[in-house]
Amino acid sequence: MKTIILHHVLYKKKLIAIGLFMFCYIGILIAIALTNDTALGRLLYPDGALHDYDIVSKQIMRFVGSAVLAIIAFDFDSTYDLPLYAYFSKSKVLIAKLAVHLGLVLLLAAVLIIIRIGIGFSVYQRISREMIMTATWMGFDLFILFFWMLLLTPYKFKQASFLMVACYLLITLLAEDLKKMTIYYIFPFYHTIYSTFQLSNIYVIVYCLCMLFLVYLKVLNTEC
Repeated sequence: MKTIILHHVLYKKKLIAIGLFMFCYIGILIAIALTNDTALGRLLYPDGALHDYDIVSKQIMRFVGSAVLAIIAFDFDSTYDLPLYAYFSKSKVLIAKLAVHLGLVLLLAAVLIIIRIGIGFSVYQRISREMIMTATWMGFDLFILFFWMLLLTPYKFKQASFLMVACYLLITLLAEDLKKMTIYYIFPFYHTIYSTFQLSNIYVIVYCLCMLFLVYLKVLNTEC
C-alpha cells in the first residue's frame, strides 16, 4: 500500500493539476459568495442569499470534483504495481489499490465539502441544513462516478475518463430537467427531488457496494 500511495504523492504533474483545479474552485466560490448579493442584502435576507449560493456552488463543485476525480482515476490501471505481484497475491494488491483510491475519493469529497461550506459560512455567517445535505449527497456522486470510470474506461484509452466527466454533467442536467425516475435508478446522482426520498440513502449505499464489487471483478480479470 505504501508503494501505491507514494505513486500518487510523487506524481508531480498530477499534484500540480489537482492544485490548480482546487485553487480555481476556491477562487470561484469566493467570487460567487461576495458578488451574489450586496452586503446589505446578505444582512437583510441571509437565507435567500445563502440559497442562491448553494445552487450556484453546487454546479461548480460538480465540475471541479468530477475533473479532479478523472485525474485520480486516470492511471488506476497503470502497471507500476506489477512488481508487488511477486510478493503478494493479485487480489491483495488490487484490494490495496482500491482502498487507496477510495481513500483519495473520500479525501477529495471532504475537501470540496469543507471548502464550499466554509466559504458560505464565512460570508453569510450561517449554514443551512439543506446545504449540508446537498454537499453530502454530492460527495456520494464522486464515488458513483469513480466506479463508472473504472468500469467503462478502456485500458488503452484512459482519456475516456475525461469523457465520463462530460457524460456525468450531461446526465445530472437532464435528470433535473426531465425528472425521470428511471434515470435515477440507473445513475443515482444527487437530485433535488429523488434524493429526499426516505430510502434513497439506502439505495445509494447498496448501489455503491454493488459497483465496488463489479469493479473488483473487472480489474481482477483484466490486470496483467
